[in-house]
Amino acid sequence: MTTDDTWAASFSKAIAAQVRHHRTALGMSAQQLSDRCAELGLPMARSVLANFESGRRPTVSVPEWLVLAKALGVAPVALLCPVAEEGEVEIVPGHAIPPYAAMQWVTGEGPLAYRAVNVPEGESPFGVSLAAIEEWQDDRAGLMSYRALEDLVKHWQRARMRARASMKHAQLPETTEEQRESLHERAREEDRLATSYEPHIRRERDRLRKDGLRLPSLPDPLTHLDAPVREDWRWLTEMTNVRGHTNPDGSVEYTGYGVGQEPLPETAGEPADEIPDAPRESEEDSQ
Repeated sequence: MTTDDTWAASFSKAIAAQVRHHRTALGMSAQQLSDRCAELGLPMARSVLANFESGRRPTVSVPEWLVLAKALGVAPVALLCPVAEEGEVEIVPGHAIPPYAAMQWVTGEGPLAYRAVNVPEGESPFGVSLAAIEEWQDDRAGLMSYRALEDLVKHWQRARMRARASMKHAQLPETTEEQRESLHERAREEDRLATSYEPHIRRERDRLRKDGLRLPSLPDPLTHLDAPVREDWRWLTEMTNVRGHTNPDGSVEYTGYGVGQEPLPETAGEPADEIPDAPRESEEDSQ
């Protein structure tokens, strides 16, 4: 907890300590750091940096914090939350918590933790209140939805890439008929995996749209997910979805609403608000 110093001054000192640590680790002088900041567009005199690191300058602005992080080659959050160090970070007044927990809150990956009292011996003294969890889950800025959407699209792209690679391999002259059949089956499996991500992509985009947030662009083969859907047909479009099939030339051909194919067994017939968790790639597939 802060005592003699205000929280803001104490926090700035903690950032200054990290600036000095990373500058020293790089073998960079204060003048070199000053020059680098100027190159990045925000001049900071050597004397200003020296006063900041020594504590004689008790504040640091947000633009300075960001440029200093860039100049030192670290993520800005690393200057706030040194996760490799022991101890605690008073990330807001009255909340002194481990650096990693602080980093999770700053980046939107988790709610703000607090130090509990009367904790039984051997248990962690840090907890999360229900109010903090609800505030985090409310996700008014859409951070979780944007992050989830990006991950889902990446998984979809990887599955499609693996399907195309299998189809191309199957077309090689030296590929035997047995290998070709196996590669075609592998491509179909990857097509099914890619298609299974699409309801989840649609769902996250619906959440962003409902909250009035900007929708990031989609790869062309996924733009059909933004097409308007009648509410009484939504469960069908989300559950069976539009099916993709990878052609030998690597292109993807879609068929409407699972025509001629069975719906995915793990999702068929379920209501739209009960879409199961998106499938996870195996460790082998993600490489």
